[in-house]
Amino acid sequence: MNQAIQILDGATYVARLECLKIEGFYQGQLITCYIAGGDEKTLLAFYSDHQFDIEERLESLIEQQSFDEDGSIKLNVEQII
Repeated sequence: MNQAIQILDGATYVARLECLKIEGFYQGQLITCYIAGGDEKTLLAFYSDHQFDIEERLESLIEQQSFDEDGSIKLNVEQII
């Protein structure tokens, strides 16, 4: 685990984007990740079942600086498991 990256516990469903929003910090910067691939109930259950897999994937992507143009990370459920 990279101590410079801290993924915050919990996820929020963003209805207008139809995805989960997960946040973390990297070098003092707030990083937002969006995960798509289902409805609210499905995505929240996915987060609950795969929280640690999600966090490991996000840490890897943050270390690689795989950010979108807006500075966020966007994933689909299939990219995590």
